[in-house]
This record gives sequence, structure tokens and C-alpha cells, in this order.
Amino acid sequence: MAIEIEEREHRGTAVLVVTGRITSTECRGDLKNAVRGLIERGRKQIVLDLEAVPFLDSAGLGELVSSYAGAKRLGGSLKLTGVNRRVLSAIEASRLSHVLQLTDLPLPLPTQPANTR
Repeated sequence: MAIEIEEREHRGTAVLVVTGRITSTECRGDLKNAVRGLIERGRKQIVLDLEAVPFLDSAGLGELVSSYAGAKRLGGSLKLTGVNRRVLSAIEASRLSHVLQLTDLPLPLPTQPANTR
């Protein structure tokens, strides 16, 4: 089952709400493509809401890093929010916490999506 990515807006920041497992079989570049699409539309500040992501594997970590690198290369920024303990443990174990920055967004986020992918 593929992940779901829903685009929302929060105080001028694009928020991608991700639902599902970020793994090699369930993501396949979807997240990286969604981030690139936002940057190409001029959305430079992006937050990935991972509250509904129960698990990610090493390929999922690669997807997050690739999304971050793509955003940075194109002049944007990418941060994470809603990270659960299991996902945070994977980020810390891979020593990526200095790259994949966490942020807090006041919850609840608006329920009206800006766009659904």
C-alpha cells in the first residue's frame, strides 16, 4: 500500500501530511517528488508532518535525506514534525538528527487541505 501525502498550509509554510509506512516498497520516490513539486511552485519552506507514519526503514531514511537535499539544493528548507519515538530512534541511530531537523507546529493543523497528492 502506497503512502498518502496531503498538502496543507500553515502560516505561510507548506505542510505535507504523510500517512503510512515510508519504506522501499511503499514510497518509491513519492515524497521526494512531492517536495520537488512544492519547490518548483515557489514554496520554499516545507514541513513534513510524520504523525501518521508508524515506521520507516533504511530506504525511508534515504527518502527523507533525498527530500531534504533536494529542497536545500533548490533554495528551500525542509523540517520534520509529529515524529514518533520509533521514527525518531531510526533517525538518531543513523546519526541523521543533525540533518533532519525537528520543529513543532501548533496543533491542530487546518483540516482543509491545500492540495492532495
